[in-house]
Amino acid sequence: MKLYRKIHKKDLDVNIAPLIDVILLLIIFFMTVSQITQTEAEPLELPKAERVKEIEKEKDKRVIINVRQNGEMVVYGEPYSVEKVHMLLKDEKTQRPAEEIRVLIRADGRTEWRSVERIIALCRDEGLLRVRVAVIEKD
Repeated sequence: MKLYRKIHKKDLDVNIAPLIDVILLLIIFFMTVSQITQTEAEPLELPKAERVKEIEKEKDKRVIINVRQNGEMVVYGEPYSVEKVHMLLKDEKTQRPAEEIRVLIRADGRTEWRSVERIIALCRDEGLLRVRVAVIEKD
C-alpha cells in the first residue's frame, strides 16, 4: 500500500525574448513618431496675442505651414515655394472636401505679414476656410 502520492512539479520557464522584441519595437515606434512631430513644427518664435483660443488636436487632418523669419515656407521639414504650397493645397482639396481641411500657419513673430497674407490668400482661392495662425499667449 502506497501512503503518499508523488507530486511532479513542473519547472516554469519564462521566455523574455518576445517581451524584449515588443519593447524594442515600441521604442522604435515612439522615436519615429517624435521625429515626425518635430519635422512638422519648426522651432519658431511665435507672435504673442492677448487672447488665445485653443485649437483642435486632430493633427491627421491639418496642414501645418511654417514661415521662417526671412519669409521662407517650410512644410513637412522641406522648404516650399509659394507655387509648391499652392499645389499642396490643391492636392489636399482633391483628396477630401474643403470643409474638412484645416490649415495651421506657424509664422515667426518677426516675419513680415505679407508672407502670412500670401498663404491666407492661397487658402481663400482654394475655398479653404478653416485657416488658423498660431500664436502664444502674452504674459
